[in-house]
Formats: sequence, structure tokens, C-alpha cells
Amino acid sequence: GDIDVSEEDVEQYREDHADHLTGADTALAQQIFIRVPTNAIAAVRAAKRKETEHIRTKLLEGETFDRLAARYADETAPAGRGGAQRPVKRGEHPLPEVEAALFSIATNTVSAVIESELGYHIVKVISREKGRTPSDDEIKGAVDQQKRSARLHQFIKAVRKRSKISYGRNVYEP
Repeated sequence: GDIDVSEEDVEQYREDHADHLTGADTALAQQIFIRVPTNAIAAVRAAKRKETEHIRTKLLEGETFDRLAARYADETAPAGRGGAQRPVKRGEHPLPEVEAALFSIATNTVSAVIESELGYHIVKVISREKGRTPSDDEIKGAVDQQKRSARLHQFIKAVRKRSKISYGRNVYEP
């Protein structure tokens, strides 16, 4: 049968899911990451910073992020994808210095060299999306799916309760 989703259901859903209902702003970026060992001496850190500044200069002179990421990025970074990152939600990037750049620089702009506890980063924000709150219709769809799922689980539970399954000599009863 049909599932009824009332306004009360929508409000209850908003209350129950308030902590994650409003979407966070999201940024999609490319990154070149140059790792610096945590125990590196000052001269090594300085050399790595100089290398990162050199890469940034090449970017500003027109070299592509893809090519430079493939050539220079740390082996654990997504260099094979031209430094492309998965979308990052505000508040979820593990390095606050990098996140600050992701949500402050203009799109299609190369960041300054960013220093973090792991090394040096250069980011270029490809796109940014504002977080949004789902509409009542979207929430009604989610509530409808929840109610349908609950109804299906009740049906399955009832069928199992009435069932006897035999396989060979074994008989399984709930």
C-alpha cells in the first residue's frame, strides 16, 4: 500500500538528523604534496621548501598541475590523477592549514606554499559548493524510504516466524 509521510514526520526527521542534515561547504582541488620527514634537520626542510617554491613558480608560469603533480608529488599523494583530490567538506580535512586554503583562495588560483606538520603543499581549487539543507520533498522521500524499509523488514520477520526450512535431513525453524 501507499506510505503516508506527514509534516510531523518531516519535522521529526529534521530534529533527529539535525547534526548532519545541513551539508557542509565542499571544495574540489588539485594538490601537490612534498613530504618532509618529521625528524628532518633544518637544511632538509629548507631544501624541500625551495623545491616546492620552484614547483609553484612553474605553475605560475603556465605549466600544468597534472604534469607537475605526476613529476614531483610524494608517492603517497594522488599524483597519478594529476594531483586531483576527492571533494573535501569543510571541517573534515586532517590538516587545518590546507583546509584554510581550500576555503579561502579563489577558484582556479594556485595557493602560496602551505607548510604543515607533514611537509609542503600547493593547492588549486577547481570548484567549491555551498552546503545546503535538503528540501521538504527530499526529506519526504527519505522518510518514505525508511517507512518502506521498516515495512519490508516487518514482513520478512513475519514470514520467517511462520516458516520451516528443510535442507536434506536438517530442518530449520525460527
